[in-house]
Amino acid sequence: MHANAAVRARRPAVAALHADQSPGRQHFRVSDPSAPGAPPVGGDFPPLAPETVRHWVSASIVDERGRWLCSTSPPPPRRGAMSEPARNLPQLLVQAKRWFEDALLAGMQAAGERPVTAAQAGVFATLDDEGTSISELARRIGVTRQTAHQAVHSLIGMGLLEQVPDPASGRSSLIRTTDEGTRVHQRALATIAVIEGVLAERIGTPAVTALREALAESWGEPPLVEVP
Repeated sequence: MHANAAVRARRPAVAALHADQSPGRQHFRVSDPSAPGAPPVGGDFPPLAPETVRHWVSASIVDERGRWLCSTSPPPPRRGAMSEPARNLPQLLVQAKRWFEDALLAGMQAAGERPVTAAQAGVFATLDDEGTSISELARRIGVTRQTAHQAVHSLIGMGLLEQVPDPASGRSSLIRTTDEGTRVHQRALATIAVIEGVLAERIGTPAVTALREALAESWGEPPLVEVP
């Protein structure tokens, strides 16, 4: 069973629970035991509601400022259980994207910014400085025009985006950020840099550098391959 929950202790808070957890204790390692409210090294997280936690969980624990404190260890292997097939590269890329999105949205909300969805955050990531049409936004994000339209107008309602006439066409309009939207976007970019730093601490700077270089390389046009 998979679940997402927000669970708070006295000082640290669990930003996200991705559950497949059996009843019992949650073991974790602490990156900074001296941080305010950090649990003891090798300790157990305070008891959670039985109806919330049913299986082994992995979790990220942050302090009241949203700074990462520790993560739970992976669940122990079950005896006799069949190993899961290795995930292919597209699945791993989607998982990595979701990891960054979860960390960014949780961090921004913990810092007092208004919560947005992953789709709304994707709009900011693809906007041109001078403005972008909704149809072009939809193409870049990889969603329908209707989905992009809904995300854009919800952000307009939040005061983060605005719709202006397209100077190249009197019948079209462009979407661009407001001053408040620009402030939030710049803060999000700075937060992503912090998240990348956390990733480098966990898997090593050379691995992060190699990952960036591989993804930044030109892959050429999608190939037409012979289907096995």
